[in-house]
Amino acid sequence: KSLSLSEKPVSEKNDSKTNSSVPAGSDKIEDSEIADRVLPFFMVNRLPRGITGLLIAALFAAAMSSVDSSLNSSATIIWADLYKRYFNPKPSENQSIRILKISTVVWGILGTFFSLALIGIESLLDTWWQLSGIFAGGMLGLFLLGFFSKSAGNTIAKISVTIGILVISWMTFPGIIPDHLAFLRSPFHTNMIVVVGTLTIFLSGIILNDIVRRLKSGATND
Repeated sequence: KSLSLSEKPVSEKNDSKTNSSVPAGSDKIEDSEIADRVLPFFMVNRLPRGITGLLIAALFAAAMSSVDSSLNSSATIIWADLYKRYFNPKPSENQSIRILKISTVVWGILGTFFSLALIGIESLLDTWWQLSGIFAGGMLGLFLLGFFSKSAGNTIAKISVTIGILVISWMTFPGIIPDHLAFLRSPFHTNMIVVVGTLTIFLSGIILNDIVRRLKSGATND
C-alpha cells in the first residue's frame, strides 16, 4: 500500500518547470516512510515553489528557536549546578560568562555529532520517542515524587530512580535478553517508556515513603 498524490494543484499544472523538477516516481510514498517523509513529500508534490520556500524558512526558524533555548538551558545547568556548586561558589561576572560560553560550544558540538549519528536510521520519530522516554521518564517521575510527597528524602528518591532506570532499561533494550528467555522481554511499545518510567519512579517513591513512615511510627509506639 502507498500514499498517492497524483492530482496536482492548478499552479503546478500551469508550471512546466515545477513539474519537471519533481523526479520520476516521487508521486508515491510507501506506508513505512510516511512517519518521517510525509511532510517533505507534501512540500515537493503539492505546494508551489514560493510557499515551499516560506515553509522551509519557518521550519528553520522553529528549529533555531528550540536549539538556542536548549543550549542556553544546558549551559546554565553546567554553570549553576556544577561549576558554582563544586568549583567556584562565588564566580565573577567574567568567569560566569566564560563558563557559559564554553558550555554552550561544548553542548553544540555534542548535539551536532549526535545529529550526525542519527543519519540513516529507519524512523527518526520512533527514535525520538524512545530517547525522550529514557530521559523524560526519569525526570518527570522524580519531579512528581518531590511535588506530591514532601516527606520523601534523598535516599528514597535515589532508590526510586534506580528502580525506574532498571525498568526503563528493560523496556529500551529488549534485545539483550536471549531468545530462550524471550518471555521476560517487555510487551510494551517503546512509546510507552516515558509513561511506565514515570509511573515506576513516582509509585516506587510513594510506596517506599509510606513503608518508611509506618516503620518509624511502629518504632515510636514501641
